[in-house]
Amino acid sequence: MHDSDPRKHFSYFVTQLDKLKLAYIHFVEGMAGDIKHGGEMIPTDFFRPLTNTPIIANGGFSKEKAVRYIAENCADAVAWGSLFIANPDLPERFRRDAELNVADPKTFYAGGEKGYLDYPTL
Repeated sequence: MHDSDPRKHFSYFVTQLDKLKLAYIHFVEGMAGDIKHGGEMIPTDFFRPLTNTPIIANGGFSKEKAVRYIAENCADAVAWGSLFIANPDLPERFRRDAELNVADPKTFYAGGEKGYLDYPTL
């Protein structure tokens, strides 16, 4: 989708959501290669001053970026998808600064357990 002024439009949307007293707003920042058709990736921290609603950020976050976002109040929490699939013990790996398994997206939605239940734990 193309938007002529995404910062303006999404800023308005976020301020309106703030009035609803939601539990949280979940922002997906996107990752390299995700932005197509002239779109713009707007970092989550752009929206922080516009809302008092808790923010969950997602989209290609490393442990270091997540720690920084929370420390700098850019987000209240960070969520992971495929990184958690590949590392079912992700919190422990982060705690130990252990090596991370790499996700195999070719196995996602493939209809079987491969790629979901067979990643090694520490």
